[in-house]
Amino acid sequence: MRILNVLIYILLLAGCDDKSRSNVANNVLEFRELYNKSEFSAIYLDSSEDLKNAISEGEFSAFLEKEVFDIGKYKGDALLNTTITNGKDVSLTYQTEYEKDYYLELFIYRKENGVYKLYYYTVDTQKRLVLDPITHALKLPNF
Repeated sequence: MRILNVLIYILLLAGCDDKSRSNVANNVLEFRELYNKSEFSAIYLDSSEDLKNAISEGEFSAFLEKEVFDIGKYKGDALLNTTITNGKDVSLTYQTEYEKDYYLELFIYRKENGVYKLYYYTVDTQKRLVLDPITHALKLPNF
């Protein structure tokens, strides 16, 4: 009976991870829709408090406006890796097609009051980041 309870618990935990990944993947889709509409304030307002404390709305919007100018609108993507850290941070690494080229992107969503909010976002427009050959996670500078 104990073994059965442990197996059920493990399956429930795995289900939570799948649900977290699914929720965050849906958040990324919403990010992309708002990005293509240049609704950067809406992305910012729905972001984590940590992100808002790190950057102003104007700076965030200017960053995304520059990205649209540099790389164009979003066209498609391939999810390369998903990692859940401490049960509250979900990281997703994509190879993303924009109008001008393909780029690596990293989204990190942090759970706040039971909801995943954008905590960190980067797109490698300089093509300096590399994927770890084993985990497919981006090798990033310290942030």
